[in-house]
Amino acid sequence: MSVMRFSDKDLSCIYGSLADTVSHPSFMMSIDEESLMPFIIRVGLCNRLAYEYNYHNEKASELVLKIPTVSESDYSDMPLKKLIEQLLLLDYNCVTNSGRCFLDQKDKELLDQLVYCLRVRYIEILESQKR
Repeated sequence: MSVMRFSDKDLSCIYGSLADTVSHPSFMMSIDEESLMPFIIRVGLCNRLAYEYNYHNEKASELVLKIPTVSESDYSDMPLKKLIEQLLLLDYNCVTNSGRCFLDQKDKELLDQLVYCLRVRYIEILESQKR
């Protein structure tokens, strides 16, 4: 199990696509953009902490983390299926090789809830296409 580090651009794409999706009136949970941005930054920071925890050069005397810079305009919209996959990958990459997760319980629950709602939305879209 290895940890992949998400870039600012990766996080911006996730944020932008997620903001577009959750603002849709038919989305089954309510989260505003003011709460969504800090959430993505916190999850991105947890990802970077897990990455540095695994791959930190032990000879270095300090661990320096850069807080993610998530841009509202610097993203390309991704399909819903890819958004779900990216959120699951981000969730997986907030855990170290030794199983330590740096997400707090509240953010982990929100991430799980978002993934669940996105999956339900994706199923609804697939079902409507079959008709």
